Amino acid sequence: MGKEGQGPKPRPDVVRSRVFGALRKAVAKLTGYEIESISVEDRFEEDLAIDSLQKLMVLYEVMREIDPEPEELGRLDAVQTLADAVEALTQSQDKAQGETNAPHQPIKSAY
Repeated sequence: MGKEGQGPKPRPDVVRSRVFGALRKAVAKLTGYEIESISVEDRFEEDLAIDSLQKLMVLYEVMREIDPEPEELGRLDAVQTLADAVEALTQSQDKAQGETNAPHQPIKSAY
């Protein structure tokens, strides 16, 4: 059974823009920086003074907003820049959009 009411898959640039917007909003909320001053090239620690715990808080806020696939979140531990985070979260969104019409495969255990 397909899901009713699902429109066409969003373009990758639209998905990236949505992810980056959510990321900027979360960074601004945590740091107090103006949203307009936050760039995709900014590094969490060096440019934004966001430590590893705060980075997790930012990424958690973004994940709550965009609802990525859980198995894709393993890549987030290595992100250093906002661009890295956008890429990891966008790939998750692209994969989730592509699988909405595909039959679900059983999850294989990594153990």
